[in-house]
Amino acid sequence: MAVLKKNAVNQVLFTMVDSVDFATIETALAASNFGVKRFGVNRGSAAANISTLSRIVSVVGSGVYRLSLEANACNYDYMMLRITCSGAAPQMLAFEMRTMADDDASQLLSGMSDILSKVYVQTTSIASDVISMISTVSAVYVNTQVAASGASLSWDV
Repeated sequence: MAVLKKNAVNQVLFTMVDSVDFATIETALAASNFGVKRFGVNRGSAAANISTLSRIVSVVGSGVYRLSLEANACNYDYMMLRITCSGAAPQMLAFEMRTMADDDASQLLSGMSDILSKVYVQTTSIASDVISMISTVSAVYVNTQVAASGASLSWDV
């Protein structure tokens, strides 16, 4: 079963075969002759939504056709499309809808990488500031101890 993204624009590619032998791919179907019926269900619901889509099927080439689905047509957990066209056998396509697609995961990981990079830069800067403060405090402490003992840190040559 193919996976599409829920509540997002989706492109569906499909082929149509001859209605007589159910094997020969139909390559010259007119886009205006297509009919698309959508069946949608959500998990935990006994109700199904059945509707006819007014989306126009476009010809990609060599018997491959495309149906563009708007986000509101993809608002189901499971969806089935019944695509018909005169001279071709009906095509039934079933889809499991996902709320997160692979490109979303990639973008999420990229965003996390940016955040970690910024945290690293800030941590490095803070560490440098802490080392600088320790060095300053150490120098002040040594000077205070030397001054309290009455000695001098200067070398006379």
